[in-house]
Amino acid sequence: MKRLAKGKIGVGTLMTIAAVGAVVLGEVGEAAMLAFLFSISEDWRNTRSPVLAAGCAPVVAGAQRGHRAA
Repeated sequence: MKRLAKGKIGVGTLMTIAAVGAVVLGEVGEAAMLAFLFSISEDWRNTRSPVLAAGCAPVVAGAQRGHRAA
């Protein structure tokens, strides 16, 4: 409640408010989809990206400080 009073609300709190609001409005399916997609996004954020794990990340060229191009 202290964070709410300071105006610092976490994304989890916002998603919970949205899901409860959807249920109150009778949109139970929307609330379930919201909770499902949020749980997937949290899992995605907390694990390593599959693109990086598969070695498919794009190669980014750039100069590093103190190194000269050959």
